[in-house]
This record gives sequence, structure tokens and C-alpha cells, in this order.
Amino acid sequence: MKRILTAVFFAAVMTVAALAQYAPNDVSDLIGVRASSGENSLRNRGYSYVKGNKNNNRSYTYWWNGGRSACILVTTYDGRYESIVGTNSSECGQNNNGGGWNNGGWNGSKQRPPSWARGTFYGTAPNGTQIQLTISNDGSVSANIGGSMSYGGYNNGYLYINGNSSRLERDGSGFQTVSNTDGERIYYSKNSWGSGGNNGGGWGGNQGSRPPSWANGTFYGTAPNGTQIQLSITDNGSVTATIGGSPNYGTYSNGNLIINGQTSRLERSGDGFVTVSNANGERIYYSRSTWGGGGGGNSGNNEPQININDLIGFRSAAGDREARNRGFKIVDTTVDGNRMLKTMWRERSKQCLQVTVVDDQYLHIYDIQSHRKCK
Repeated sequence: MKRILTAVFFAAVMTVAALAQYAPNDVSDLIGVRASSGENSLRNRGYSYVKGNKNNNRSYTYWWNGGRSACILVTTYDGRYESIVGTNSSECGQNNNGGGWNNGGWNGSKQRPPSWARGTFYGTAPNGTQIQLTISNDGSVSANIGGSMSYGGYNNGYLYINGNSSRLERDGSGFQTVSNTDGERIYYSKNSWGSGGNNGGGWGGNQGSRPPSWANGTFYGTAPNGTQIQLSITDNGSVTATIGGSPNYGTYSNGNLIINGQTSRLERSGDGFVTVSNANGERIYYSRSTWGGGGGGNSGNNEPQININDLIGFRSAAGDREARNRGFKIVDTTVDGNRMLKTMWRERSKQCLQVTVVDDQYLHIYDIQSHRKCK
């Protein structure tokens, strides 16, 4: 019986994957990333873990975003996110009746907040993520968390967002939120991230330092997985990183970039610089030219890497044709169950990509760095 249930579950998962042309826009850039990094990114974007299962050498996890009323299924293989597809909200325990907040202690009703808690406030989470929090007169709440919108409500001294509740405590011209889950405290001020008592994220009280002239401005780079990044560093040390179309915020401080709690060292290189991750040593080269200075693990190349993630959802023949137009050639093809894996190589930029084809469509694309035929 257990084997039958497992087979049914696996078939259902593959059916969902085959029907979905591509990952939801707000998470499509996470395909191919390490699972640990992906989980942090999903939480930063307003998703909460619901449940998970394993089958053979893959794991399947469901995540719910209350602000978007979206349920997604993430498939992990060999430690990386293999695919992300939208699925029915009932898979995330939602009954689609507009409630969905009861697990955070909220019945959906809102209450008029006190005057000191109304308006727009700014805070920084302990992991360095900047938050813009707006509380309306009727108790509606919107939170821009690192560029991702979440929604909730105020009721009887508490904020409820994405199924999580926090107590409000007045503090000067702002307030502090105290999480009912883990006691985490975040200070919010009406000044645009200009003050605050939250030093938990390594931001030094959210105060950046003035960067050197060579690190001031807008730069372009490409991560090892092929994701394009636009990085802007201002005079006061504020940092905006648009990663695969999704904005993230951080700060420059004493030769380091701190974004979403992750720290990277800056090393000057030509007309740009290289970031070196303190977590895993990953190096990404940034140039003032629009993705013209190379990227990721191939920073010594003379020609920039080409991003073909826009081909996700294409029919196989059309995707192959467009990839060839961009300089790629298919060097290896293997079949794994109902999936076809195509290895593509681009000599000029030294890119080795793997395309997963399901139901004759490009399901996902990620940079595998090397392959015996990528040469």
C-alpha cells in the first residue's frame, strides 16, 4: 500500500510539473540554486514552509505566500532547486475562503490602530533585509520586505502578516514588533531607514560607510548559475541588488557588501570589482558596462555570458533553435524517466548549461559549470 501511495504522489507531482510552463515570476530565478539559499530567499519573499516529502533521490516541498495567495511546489535534486511550479492552494492547507490567517491567531478581522501606529514606517530585520511597513487607518497592513510585498492586518495590539503575529510596543516616534514565534524584535521609525535600534543583522545600526569612488555607481555582473545582477552602490553606502529581476537591499560597510544577511568582500578589478562571498568563496565580477565584463565563474572570459532563462516554457524545437541562434550547441542528450536533459555549450563565453525538457517544453535551465563534453 505504501508503494502505491508513493507512486500516486510521484505521478501527481510530475503531472503538475508537466502542466506548468514555467516557475512563477517572483521565484523563477531560484531554479538551480542551492536548497539552503533557496529556502532563505523564499522566506525573504514572503513564503512559509508548509510540508514536504521525499521520493527516491528527490524531495518535494510546498510553500505558501499569504500576500499573494500562492502555493508553490519546489522539487530539489542533488542539493539544488530543480523546478518550482504553482499548484492548488489546497496543497498548502488553504480552503480559499478568504481566511488563511487563523494559524497565526487572526480571524481576518481588522481594528483601527492607535495614531502612533498609523502611517509608513521603516525597519531592518536582523538578517539585514529592509522593510517598509504601512498601517492604514482601517487596520490594513502592507509590508515591502526586501522588495517582496506581503499583506495582513492590525488587531488588538498585534500585527498579522503571512500567518505570523507580532506584538507592537510603542518606542519614541515609532514602535517595535516582537515576534510571538521567536521573540525577534524589529524597530520601526518614520525616518526612511535613517534611524533605528536594530543591530542584529550586522548593519551597524543600519549605517553604511562611504564607499571608495571605484565602488560607487551601478555595476553589472552574472552569477555562476547564469543569473544577471544589477548592483547599485550610493554615496551613503546604501546598496540595491536587482537579482534576476527581483530587488534586494543592503549596505556597504568597510570593504564589505551586506545583502539579506549575506556578506561579501569587495576587491577592485579593472573598471569594476569582484565580490567574494564569506560563506562559500564564490566570486562574481562586476563591470560598469552592461553585463559586458564577464560573469560568475568565468571572470577571465573576454565575452559576456548569455542568459537564456527566457526560453523556459518554449517548445523543445523552438528553444533549441533560439539557443543555437545565441551561440549554443547541444553536446549531450540523456533521458531520465519522462524528462530529457540537454547539455549545451557556448565556446565564446565558456558556458555549460543543462536544460530539462518535460512534455516537449523547456521546464528549467541552470548552469552546471562543467561537463565532459563542454569543451
